[in-house]
Amino acid sequence: MTGHTAPLPRGCSPSGFRHGFSTHWIDVDRDDAGWFVEILTNAIGVGYRRFDCSPLWDTEAMLGTAVDRAAVGRDELFVTTVVPRGRLGERGTRESIHASLERLGLDHLDAVFVSAPLPGWDVAGTAAALNSLVESGLVTHVGARYMSLADVGSFIDHLATPMFGHLTELHPLWPAGELRAHAVEHGYWVVADSPMMQGVVGEIREIRRAASRSGGSPFQVTLAWLHGLANVATSTWVHDPVRMAENLRADQIDLDPDTVAEIGAITRRWSGGPNLHPVSPG
Repeated sequence: MTGHTAPLPRGCSPSGFRHGFSTHWIDVDRDDAGWFVEILTNAIGVGYRRFDCSPLWDTEAMLGTAVDRAAVGRDELFVTTVVPRGRLGERGTRESIHASLERLGLDHLDAVFVSAPLPGWDVAGTAAALNSLVESGLVTHVGARYMSLADVGSFIDHLATPMFGHLTELHPLWPAGELRAHAVEHGYWVVADSPMMQGVVGEIREIRRAASRSGGSPFQVTLAWLHGLANVATSTWVHDPVRMAENLRADQIDLDPDTVAEIGAITRRWSGGPNLHPVSPG
């Protein structure tokens, strides 16, 4: 495994932190709240400890219910949320985070990711609010979400504490090399959002070959490859407890150097996010 320059959050094991559980791709009807709480409860039960949510995904209250019902203590869980781009600035950031805490029913957030801003955003006011919330103990860590490197640099310059991480698109067909190099240089995590490419990783021939050689699934191979990169953690969504447990075993997959190099040498590009329109992954 490549050496990390980003510190693990206090109380987090390497595996418990690297394997995050996302609520991003969930379109939850309010009538399905019980079903989703059950999924989150199962995820905690099989071993997930980091959970990423957002007020825009309408799942904070359900995550809060799952945390309250969990068989593990709050101090064993790492809960993150997002400040949407429309709430940036000192007042909006404060109001957004307080509202998230209320919906979650928590007394603090382990990390807050600030969404990619519009041009001319109030970076000073946003950072001032976050600095104050960190000092008060309501927020422990601060990060960015889908920001440009220019915005990340400006954000870092205004923070009173080191930036914790950058939640963004990262997978075998979008390796984000420049961003990862910046993360290593500045000592923060890159949290791969939707690393399974909405299931498309199973169509990548290099991933299929690696799965055949290693005895793992394409999803395990993808996670093992990503977690072998410096300063990279992941955030995945799956509703089946069997698949949850399979994903958590990904770090047991042994990828030989040639396989790691083959995946890293892929030049085809695919994006399900704001970077590009999808192209054929195979």
